[in-house]
Order: sequence, then C-alpha cells, then structure tokens
Amino acid sequence: MKTTLDAKMGAVVRYCGHDATFVADIFVHDGIAVIHAAAAPIEKALTRPADKPTHHVVDFPKAIFWKPSIGVFVVPVSQVTTCKAR
Repeated sequence: MKTTLDAKMGAVVRYCGHDATFVADIFVHDGIAVIHAAAAPIEKALTRPADKPTHHVVDFPKAIFWKPSIGVFVVPVSQVTTCKAR
C-alpha cells in the first residue's frame, strides 16, 4: 500500500462499500484528499462491477465532507489508497 497520495486527473475510484467505480479527479492538500467525480450524482455515474480501479476511497473512520449527490468527497489522505496495476 502506498503511504503518500499524489494528485491524479481521471482516476478510476472504487467506491467505499460497493463493487463499483467512478471517474474522478483527486487533489491533495495538507494531508487532505479532495475527490471530485466527473459526473454526479454518484449513483448514476457508477460502473458495476468495479473495473480496474486506480484508487479506493473509504469514509471510515472520518469523512470530512461526503456528498455523493454532488460528487464531492473530502477525506484524510490515509483513507484513499492507490491500487496496484493489474
């Protein structure tokens, strides 16, 4: 698992608790990851089953701002992992 997170445009993000992915841009600032989905609401933008994710985001233990309805997620960088290439 990668301990540092780099900004990424066009990331394929596996959605917390779902076997689904969505396309998003990830921005990193001062230990915080801001994930902005390419389309919202997330429920309409999900690809199922999850297909070759580049990142995985979880809302536990702390979601600073978690709004799937507008496609924006803000979490500590420790809650976003970079997936290994398959």
